[in-house]
Amino acid sequence: MYEVNLQPDAQEIYAKADKALAEKIIRCLEQLRANSLIEIDLQSR
Repeated sequence: MYEVNLQPDAQEIYAKADKALAEKIIRCLEQLRANSLIEIDLQSR
């Protein structure tokens, strides 16, 4: 597994997000961290 670090802008958005959105963000980041060996080009999506 890898450590996920948010850029300052992303940290600010996360801090301001409501609880439901924050939980969705955490779920997504956990999936990315757990499945980091799968090649995904996030910027092209």
